[in-house]
Amino acid sequence: MRRSCSAGAADAPPADPAGCILPADGGTINSGNVTSYTHGAGATLPTDVTKAGYAFGGWYANDQFAGEAVTKIGASETGDKTFYAKWTLVPSFDGGKVTAPKGAVLICAAYEAGGRMKAAQSVTLDRDYVNEAPPASLGVPASGSYKLMLVDGATFAPLCTAWEKKA
Repeated sequence: MRRSCSAGAADAPPADPAGCILPADGGTINSGNVTSYTHGAGATLPTDVTKAGYAFGGWYANDQFAGEAVTKIGASETGDKTFYAKWTLVPSFDGGKVTAPKGAVLICAAYEAGGRMKAAQSVTLDRDYVNEAPPASLGVPASGSYKLMLVDGATFAPLCTAWEKKA
């Protein structure tokens, strides 16, 4: 039996089905998208969600990502739902381009032909970088060999490294 979504008495049974909105914030829900659910059955939220340069961190009931990630809508739940995709940058180097979160420290070490380090500079990223050239202030050499290293700005734990050799 279908029930109306119109407002009624406080003890009226929940409307069937209820809507579900999943803002993916530039990501793609590859399979298992949920646009509605039925009271009494609930629904499982999709996990096959991707966004270039990012790791999917789950669905949250608020856009500040407070609390625990939500994996399903329970059978006893009612009403329309909105769950927000949380994304975390995956630090990487690709063809001289950097993907790293704000606050990470990017280090560039330049090497002589014999393999000896001749200079090193670092910069703390003031914003997220997504597949972009390193900041000019880092002083990446136009020629020769260099190594880019990315470390966590708080713990200095290594995030990733890359060797580059330019002619």
